[in-house]
Amino acid sequence: VMARLSNPPTWTRALTDTIGTFAPPDDLTDYGDFVEAVATRYKGRIAAYQIWNEPNIFPEWGYKPISAEEYTALLKEGYTRIKAVDPNAIVVMGALAATIELDRERRYDAKGWPISPGGLSDVLFLQQMYDAGAAPYFDVLAMQGYGLWSGPTDRRMQPRVLNFSRPLYIRDVMVRNGDAHKAIWLSELSWNALPPDSELPPVYGRVTPEQQGRYAALAYQRIQQEWPWLGVGFYWFFKQADDRERETNPQYYFRMVEPDFTPLPVYDAIKTQTNQPPVMYPGWHQADHWAVTYQGSWQPITTADALFETALKADQSGDSATFTFQGQALSLGLAGDTGRVRVQVDQTEPVEIKARTGVNSVAQNLGPEPHVVTIEVVEPPVILDSIVVEGAGFRFNRAGGVGLGLVILGGVWLFWRQKRSA
Repeated sequence: VMARLSNPPTWTRALTDTIGTFAPPDDLTDYGDFVEAVATRYKGRIAAYQIWNEPNIFPEWGYKPISAEEYTALLKEGYTRIKAVDPNAIVVMGALAATIELDRERRYDAKGWPISPGGLSDVLFLQQMYDAGAAPYFDVLAMQGYGLWSGPTDRRMQPRVLNFSRPLYIRDVMVRNGDAHKAIWLSELSWNALPPDSELPPVYGRVTPEQQGRYAALAYQRIQQEWPWLGVGFYWFFKQADDRERETNPQYYFRMVEPDFTPLPVYDAIKTQTNQPPVMYPGWHQADHWAVTYQGSWQPITTADALFETALKADQSGDSATFTFQGQALSLGLAGDTGRVRVQVDQTEPVEIKARTGVNSVAQNLGPEPHVVTIEVVEPPVILDSIVVEGAGFRFNRAGGVGLGLVILGGVWLFWRQKRSA
């Protein structure tokens, strides 16, 4: 579960709701007290907390001018309060909204009609956050993943084009500011199936229900195959409590099922997608990647020798791990200089690897088809830290680390799944 902590009550603002019901509190200590109370109560039950939502656009910052500096101060307050009571919780930055706006605040004409939407480019806002010192105060960067007016395979990279490729711009800003090791999560991912005969404006784009389902499945497929640094994509949303917004709000048509739980094509498409056999794609993945099935005594441990600090340790001969990957080369990241493993790729002759801390090459020059891998512990103990799959867009430079891209924590999760059996 990821809990979003936002929308403070009216009493936290001297101007009450006249500056917007979503506006931040006057005193950040009030927000910090609330965040700390939530984190204390749900310690061990809630894994991640998102600090605010879309702080770079109206109305999520109220009628106040958009300010990366002010949001960074709020983020710092939330982060420090959560970590003080639950150090293992994941603190997620407020999801950035994709926008090209530069005006920072909503403006109105003499008659009270809005003449500017109010907002600041997500790319500029993020850089201003880094300039304000935000880097130490979030574990994961969040942004929205709406396809809007084109599908998930739209690869146009133009600053004024808002499409599903937008995370690539955000990723570049993160790398430039030393945050290549952090993941991006999509807090909201969807296409809008507003009916063609609806009188509502297609402000979120418009696709057919069948396209909505096909695009959603392709989006998750692209994430897994191309973006190893993108960790979670939350589909938005499952259902409304009732249909009161059907004729008044185009937002209604993001849903997966109707209020009475009648499934729509997008529900069936994602159901089919999640039931596909798991495949590991190019990237540098943690050992507990959801595509790996473990047999035996494997247990999670924390060790300074591990790249990701946590790893899996096997203490018995015969312990094994199996997975399917698609890529041109495979390496295993091992921690510690003890133990030996036997690795077989497809039906080729197994190779034995004596453990040494670092990246240990297993196979290279492989074909484009999926490959099945079995890892067997020959001489325990063995500490498996990571799995490196090389392919298009990702190469591991054995002389100097990662070539293109750097993988995030745990690979890509459509849903967090880990298969493990004793």
